[in-house]
Amino acid sequence: MCVMISTSMYHSDNFKNVLNYVEKYKGRVGVEIFPRFDEGEFEKVLKECVPFLKNVPVSFHEPSFEIEHTADIHSNEYKKTIHRLSSMIKYGSVMGCRYIVYHHNNCVVPLDKKEEMLKVSQDNLHEVSQLLLPYGISVAVENAGIAANNTMLLNENEFISFCRESVCNVVIDIGHINANGWDLRNVMLSLKNKIISYHIHNNYGKSDEHNRIFDGTFDFNEFIKYYREFTPNADLVLEYKEEMAERENEICEDIDFLFEMAAENKRALA
Repeated sequence: MCVMISTSMYHSDNFKNVLNYVEKYKGRVGVEIFPRFDEGEFEKVLKECVPFLKNVPVSFHEPSFEIEHTADIHSNEYKKTIHRLSSMIKYGSVMGCRYIVYHHNNCVVPLDKKEEMLKVSQDNLHEVSQLLLPYGISVAVENAGIAANNTMLLNENEFISFCRESVCNVVIDIGHINANGWDLRNVMLSLKNKIISYHIHNNYGKSDEHNRIFDGTFDFNEFIKYYREFTPNADLVLEYKEEMAERENEICEDIDFLFEMAAENKRALA
């Protein structure tokens, strides 16, 4: 089990702030990189951070605003998707990236296009998996999309069925679970042998707000109970909104809480 910080709350100008956690926790906190290669300075900043990030657990999260796996293979969207993925591989292979988080889609899903979009995305998932194979980087599929925005390609049962049949690992975003009204216990129990990581944040059940873990209607204590029961070794990735970027003391409170939770898990298993 590893506690990690997602850089989704940062841009190029403050990306290096994530190193504050790397330093404070002496390598005990990992980093999930949400790359912003669309920003001119980002690659330079990332390159400067590599020597520090090589010393902690690292994963990459495909940037949802630049990658679309339902795009036709001949489209510019598809070409950009593969280009951005290649950039992640370039740095991920140097830093020992453990996995790259995959969204089946990041766009609206018209009902009459759903089947076609899913087929394209599944074909692309296979291609991405093969592309990563030589670098020892795995793909982890996330329960992406928000029902209220009509961006959810797979509902709860469909997602579980897909993941059970897939060779890929799974990342569960508990904020999406809450916003979409899925059954937390059912998802965790059904996929307990596939889940390697959780994106943790909270919301009030309607939109993907990325609040702190106790700021919302999601019952985080219930999650802790199921986490201990089903997936006690899965990573926990704090994935917060941009407004949290400068609130490091509050983020450290949540990190410390997660470490204490992990310690209690060990005591319970002893």
